[in-house]
Amino acid sequence: MNIVDSADALSERPDFEAIAQWVRPGAQVLDLGCGDGSLLRFLKEKRDASGYGIEIDDAKLLASVKNGINVLQSDLESGLSGFDASREAPECDRKKLPKH
Repeated sequence: MNIVDSADALSERPDFEAIAQWVRPGAQVLDLGCGDGSLLRFLKEKRDASGYGIEIDDAKLLASVKNGINVLQSDLESGLSGFDASREAPECDRKKLPKH
């Protein structure tokens, strides 16, 4: 799993740019299936967003931690117990965005 080294590498992701337009500055974000945490890192750098990632895969979880992302290991199919929906805002569905 690669760790993203710079904001420049992240800015080459048009899907991240599109998502950032929907996130207000300083927002709290919950990234479901966050992978290596690249999106949350991008939102932190571009929109001063904070939040958590949820990931089940051990290697991706470790990559998120190495990317400086707050991440919890959980199986999304078993639900999101422990999250207050009034405080956490899930990110958009990446499947609806253009491919990079």
